[in-house]
Amino acid sequence: MVRLNEQSFVSELSQRLDEAERTGERTIIQRNGNDVAALVSMDELDLLEKLEDFIDLSEAERRLSDPAEEPLPYEAIRERLGLV
Repeated sequence: MVRLNEQSFVSELSQRLDEAERTGERTIIQRNGNDVAALVSMDELDLLEKLEDFIDLSEAERRLSDPAEEPLPYEAIRERLGLV
C-alpha cells in the first residue's frame, strides 16, 4: 500500500492507476496529513460492494425474523426521508 499527499498523487496518477489495475496495489491519498481517500482496483471495489450487500441482507434477515421488530410501512419511510 502506498500513501501519497494530494500533490504527489496528482503527479503520479497514471502510474498509480497502472499499479491498481495491474497488481491491485492500493493508494491512500492524504490531505493535510490525513487519509481522505483511496484508489483501489475494480476487483476490490466489487468485493467491497458484495460485502456491503451481504451485511445489508444479514441485517434485513435478522430484522424480519425478530418478532419484536415493528414493520415500517413504505410510505412512512418515504416521509422520513422527505421523498413525499
